[in-house]
Amino acid sequence: MNTTGKIRKVKFGKVVWVNPTDLDQNRVRFNWGYHDGAHDVRTEFVRRDDLEQHYDQVYVRGYRAGAEDMRQATYFGDSTKAWESSGIEQGIEPYQYRK
Repeated sequence: MNTTGKIRKVKFGKVVWVNPTDLDQNRVRFNWGYHDGAHDVRTEFVRRDDLEQHYDQVYVRGYRAGAEDMRQATYFGDSTKAWESSGIEQGIEPYQYRK
């Protein structure tokens, strides 16, 4: 297997190789934020950083969606519905990083 340029990840006890560009997709970053937001609400973790100043606003949209779903008791471990209603997929909000 050619692993040149790939990142080594361990997933469910298996080593997998991932293209770095796969990790740079809006959907992936939204999903990370979604689950992080839900986790923080569930554990009553209080963020000390300002999400308005976060460099990745796609992640922030996911974070807020996950936190809100957890608060509303509509979090079931799947971000698909939140992603589809976010508008990011349709290009309503472009991929962006803040510096």
